[in-house]
Amino acid sequence: MNTHTEMSIQNKVSKAAELLTSIPNFISTCKNNVCATAETVESSDADITQKWVWSRLEKLGIYNDEESNEILVSSDCQEGDARRFFCENGQPNIPIARFKRVWTILKGSKTEDKKISQPNSDIKDLISAVRPIGQFSDDELLKKYGLECSEGVVNELSKRAHGRNFIVFRDKISGEINLELSKKFLKLARHKDTPSQIIIEEVYYKLYTAGQFPNAMYDECPLHHGVLLTEGYCDQCQVSWSPVRTEERKFIRVIKDEGDAPTSRLDIRKLVTEASGDSGIIELKRFYPVVASIFEELGEVGRLPSLKVRSSETCGVQDPFNAGKANGRY
Repeated sequence: MNTHTEMSIQNKVSKAAELLTSIPNFISTCKNNVCATAETVESSDADITQKWVWSRLEKLGIYNDEESNEILVSSDCQEGDARRFFCENGQPNIPIARFKRVWTILKGSKTEDKKISQPNSDIKDLISAVRPIGQFSDDELLKKYGLECSEGVVNELSKRAHGRNFIVFRDKISGEINLELSKKFLKLARHKDTPSQIIIEEVYYKLYTAGQFPNAMYDECPLHHGVLLTEGYCDQCQVSWSPVRTEERKFIRVIKDEGDAPTSRLDIRKLVTEASGDSGIIELKRFYPVVASIFEELGEVGRLPSLKVRSSETCGVQDPFNAGKANGRY
């Protein structure tokens, strides 16, 4: 029997949901933004959390049946696709580490099975981890390549391609690449110049160099135009905006644009505290009633700031970890 389907999809969702109930403000945010129905009041935390997991899975085409379970554990259902719906699809989003654990559960017990069938797998993983990156195969490097890969992976691939174009994306937003075509053009780039675009069997493809992520989205600091956040942290403010939700961040940008924003680090930290949590927007509107009126008007005409920047638009945008450096990674 296939070990991945021994646990039903209902049991996997239940087990995955248990990991989410301890996330601060998760249940209350679910009630306010996802499950805001009359029966929610009578529902348990477990039921609310499971309903949220099902709502995200349904966006992937995974439903409450065993046929969906077969699709879920297959290679047709990829982690990169799921991450967009679990971590980037509107509140409540879950932290990446929690998502990875949830995804392991939903995919099945592959990791546990491997430990049983391959008792020396930990040793092999350790050897692989300390192996110089120059000894990695093209396949290994390309499988590691993505928005969160190390500089070593980017530099080694760029070196092998002599700085030429070879990356073909399957999904530019998530950074998922077309492994087969990227590998093919990497081999070609070793020996000759490669094009920046090509048509294969009437399908148009654009090729990129290692380190270019044309449509990746980055968060911008609410108080500093052009400064990108790194894991929610702003080097200019010297605070983390992670506790502040998107709506509150947009409100703070309007405060900034109206010339009423704090400038001292102490006052900025105080603002972050006031804007955090479920009542953040209420507190902000109470403290800034004039800005609240402007915020509502901008919302009505669809002109609220997005605070999202595509990497293709980051020319002149400050990367806090590469200040003064050319924007070559993006």
